[in-house]
Amino acid sequence: MARTQPTRSSDFIAWVMNLVQRCTEHQPDWQIDTALLSQFQELSQRAETAYTINSNREEANHRTAVEKRLAFANLRRFIGPFVGALRANMRISEADLEAMGLPPRTRAHHEPLPPPDEAPMVVVIPKSGHRIFVYAAVPQSDHPTESTGKKGTRGFIIRYRIDGDEEWREVYSSRRRGILQFDEGDEGKRITLAASWLNPRMQHGPWSAEHHARI
Repeated sequence: MARTQPTRSSDFIAWVMNLVQRCTEHQPDWQIDTALLSQFQELSQRAETAYTINSNREEANHRTAVEKRLAFANLRRFIGPFVGALRANMRISEADLEAMGLPPRTRAHHEPLPPPDEAPMVVVIPKSGHRIFVYAAVPQSDHPTESTGKKGTRGFIIRYRIDGDEEWREVYSSRRRGILQFDEGDEGKRITLAASWLNPRMQHGPWSAEHHARI
């Protein structure tokens, strides 16, 4: 039974897809955040596809190897805090944790950290390749490189909407920087976004002021 993320690619993909399947099946009962589960499913599918292509000798090349490394790195960065949130979710039994290959909870009782009580400072920087970088920090000055992360958090969540869309989309980042990736057809469109800190149970605090940027 795996207690940590498997290191071999084949074992890691098998472990992840089992985790995806169980979280998807039990999402209503476990009340897993829909946006986070959707992001997990998307990252897992990208990693599985990249692994499958790169495992085919006729299709594998330098480009597919790079795509696989990138897909795996993005998934591993996401899955650590996500697994922490699953283990902190008391709706999930110890038997279910074991079935997903996750470590048992510690015996000692700790009061869960409440949701953060303040909104992050947000800096938005449009980049080439239809990307927008979003930085969240506790301000030390007016520049993001002289700011700090929020202690006791698992990262932050970004909600954004392209002008004309009715639905908000959400992206989670375990780092101080989140990256929004858009399609070529979105070039020139304006987006509205806000960010919020997440505690270890993936509960968010207050949202920052809304920011605008052009893709």
